[in-house]
Amino acid sequence: MHRESDFDAAFAAIVTERLEVLFIAADALMLLHGKRVTGNHEAAIALHFMHYNFARLHKTLRVTPTMEAGLAHHVWSWRR
Repeated sequence: MHRESDFDAAFAAIVTERLEVLFIAADALMLLHGKRVTGNHEAAIALHFMHYNFARLHKTLRVTPTMEAGLAHHVWSWRR
């Protein structure tokens, strides 16, 4: 069974929380100015999808989605 270290789990939780705040702030900024701010928003979305698919163990799968699909053989960490 794959296990994340306590540091990786805590760091992933902090990053996920910060990304959610960033998404909310970016949406508010876009509504306020009536235009899309894409550079940082796209980078934040890319980081979120990387974490969701490569670094986060899903309870129903018990592995990451990329491991389930056979695209990765280990759980990625933010340190790499």
